Amino acid sequence: MGIFWFGGALYPNIMVIPIILKLPLGQQREVAVPLGTRSNQILPFVAILVILLGILRGTVWGQLTPSPSRLVQLTV
Repeated sequence: MGIFWFGGALYPNIMVIPIILKLPLGQQREVAVPLGTRSNQILPFVAILVILLGILRGTVWGQLTPSPSRLVQLTV
């Protein structure tokens, strides 16, 4: 979820917006309005899930413990 949230913000800023800005104004609106509408439907939901799952992980499920192989790597 966090990757989707982060990528959902990063990809448009790096890839989509620079391409849209090179289009004529009329075409910019044709692309940007539906894209913004869809983003506003999806990203707030994903953001809330990321926050809630993070809170649950920290309170209900507690800390994750490293595997024994990871402990060996950390001590070497």
